[in-house]
Amino acid sequence: MLKIEPTDESYSLIEAPTPHWPEGKHSDAYPREIIRLAVPAHNRKFQIDFKTFQRPDFQSKYRELTILRTKAIDNVGNLESVLDKLLIGFLSRFPNECRRIRLTGNNIETEIKSLDFMRCRDRLSKLLKTHKELGGKNHKMTMLFFDVISERNKYVHGVFYFLKDYTPLLQFELNKKNVLGHVSIEHIKSFNLTVLELLDWLKTLDEIARNLTALKNAAQ
Repeated sequence: MLKIEPTDESYSLIEAPTPHWPEGKHSDAYPREIIRLAVPAHNRKFQIDFKTFQRPDFQSKYRELTILRTKAIDNVGNLESVLDKLLIGFLSRFPNECRRIRLTGNNIETEIKSLDFMRCRDRLSKLLKTHKELGGKNHKMTMLFFDVISERNKYVHGVFYFLKDYTPLLQFELNKKNVLGHVSIEHIKSFNLTVLELLDWLKTLDEIARNLTALKNAAQ
């Protein structure tokens, strides 16, 4: 998965009113009210020509970035939901495992839903260390989970800025500071593919857990 790394370059950030798009187009796929520009700090002669940001090529690029980011946020929301359901289903079948991952087991669904995404991932990781029968590449996948959750916050809370040539930057929080990182359509596509890979893995785990339950019930 391609990660958005903070850049060492220094920029001045400008926010200014956005001109109307041709034909008065306004939707979530187009910038509204303001345009956000990143100007290299050493470039003091920079002149803003907002007409360039009305061109179809910029509008198309902005639209694609916005749609892909929305898809990324939706996909990772689905991933979180599937993880919750997997944990609830597994612990409901094997309630004795609750104590192993520091849950009371009094109300499994409520306890799982009260945990944030990373804590749910941690509980899954602990269960997988105990139940080797659930698969062979779990360490790799749980580490990938960690990366996705860390990267997810950049897409959910980040803000796009643009260089003069339309190159996008994403402003996000790192160690309680706002930083800029180079982002591209390839970054977001890579993130989405990784989330889909994790979704397939969770579905496989759930199938194995259901089979374990069936074997357990048959043996009783």
